[in-house]
Amino acid sequence: SLTGKSMEQAKKYLEKQFQKVFETLKGSRPSTYMDVSLGQLKSINVTFVGEVKFPGIYPVHPFSTVITGLIQAGGVDTTGSLRNIQIIRPVTDPQQVDLYAFLLSGETGQANMRLQDNDVIFIPPRSSTIEIDGAIKRPGIYESLPNESVADLVGYAGGLKVKAQHKLVIFRFEPELETSESQNSANVLYTHRDKAGEISIQDVNRIMVYSAPDYTKSVFIYGQVKNPGEYGFEKGMDALNLIKLAGGMFDDTYYQTIYAKRAEIIRRNPESDFPKVIPINLGELKQGNKAQNIELHNWDIILVRKNQNFTSSKQVQITGEVKIPGVYTLRRPQESLADLLTRAGGYTEKAFEDGVKLYRDSIQVAMDNFDLSLMDGDSVSVPEHPGVVQVIGEVYNPGYVQYDKGRGLNNYIEAAGGFTLKARKKYITIIYPNGDVRVKDSFIPPRIKEGSLIIVHEEEEKLPFDGTAFLNNTASIAASLATIFYIINSQ
Repeated sequence: SLTGKSMEQAKKYLEKQFQKVFETLKGSRPSTYMDVSLGQLKSINVTFVGEVKFPGIYPVHPFSTVITGLIQAGGVDTTGSLRNIQIIRPVTDPQQVDLYAFLLSGETGQANMRLQDNDVIFIPPRSSTIEIDGAIKRPGIYESLPNESVADLVGYAGGLKVKAQHKLVIFRFEPELETSESQNSANVLYTHRDKAGEISIQDVNRIMVYSAPDYTKSVFIYGQVKNPGEYGFEKGMDALNLIKLAGGMFDDTYYQTIYAKRAEIIRRNPESDFPKVIPINLGELKQGNKAQNIELHNWDIILVRKNQNFTSSKQVQITGEVKIPGVYTLRRPQESLADLLTRAGGYTEKAFEDGVKLYRDSIQVAMDNFDLSLMDGDSVSVPEHPGVVQVIGEVYNPGYVQYDKGRGLNNYIEAAGGFTLKARKKYITIIYPNGDVRVKDSFIPPRIKEGSLIIVHEEEEKLPFDGTAFLNNTASIAASLATIFYIINSQ
């Protein structure tokens, strides 16, 4: 018999056996040779009966096992037993195969038993149907054996989830409770998970595992802390524990950023709509005063406020024609633009003093003087002398005109080609380099400064007077009034 041997092993085995008869097979230079090859394997016939999806006689591979044979027969039907599969052979007693060990944990055991020719595989109906539901890892319907316990079935279902309650609910069918007057013979039993192994699975038809209710155990810390947010709560936790979890705050640098005289614990009050506010002196807590290290309750909130005197510096930028351009930190409240120009070393020889521009939130500020207080993020630009005035709008040649201190508004407009036919001559806008705006709406024109922008607006379009429409509307109104007077007088 060569059963179970590989081709190489079979060849060596046969050579050894035949060398006992044929001497010419021996030695390093034999005169007789032997070759071994594998022909077609002979299939075996196995009969599948009972609760199988496709019962009948199947020719299967001679090395087939119970598992591979059942696969060829379509598998076990939903009504069939997985715990009591019987292999019936003519000579020996039937052998029972329990597939749970293979299906649930991968252990082959009897499930890997090799089939033989003329074997009969019988799948009986399942002996029990037990539903396991709730906080279980593999909820479903399971089959039990008479000698098993509730704990065994829970193990088949993968065990309980982490959030499962410690109590199991067992629904058991008890025939002795069924009488002619009662149609409900079910009994409910609650047992601890650790004692489930002591309870027989006999007559049990359902096992329920309830989840533990959600109950948040958290404390919170907000404000001037390194890692604000929610933290898990444990009994005995105090304020210092939570501060350390949030990254701490008592190192020399960070401690200066907090308002240490008063932090607060906000605690819910079941007797009022408003919470309790418990003050904490963080300075004393840092010195080791245990009275300030208050024990926390679940859902407490710690609020730490910021030290308003220890904030990031406020900075402004100055560019252009100053001796020391760059970024400057404001040294005091209401530091003015004049102060900044002084700190920047004053103007260079190229500086155009009347053209100093101040921008706040990217928008130019119109200034009358340099006493304006600066704010964080302001930027100042000191340009060179432009030497020109710009004229735009309703003129024939808009553009730049050379600046002359003696020139007036009309001279610059004439230099730009004069007014167009659409120009609104009595309403002209002048924007000075520092952002200030003047409007010529009278006989006295504003003074033109170097770098100014002159805008000549377009005359508003006037609609022509329609005499016919006016007479028609007047006649209609008169007729309506006459009708109203007639109705009033006739009453």
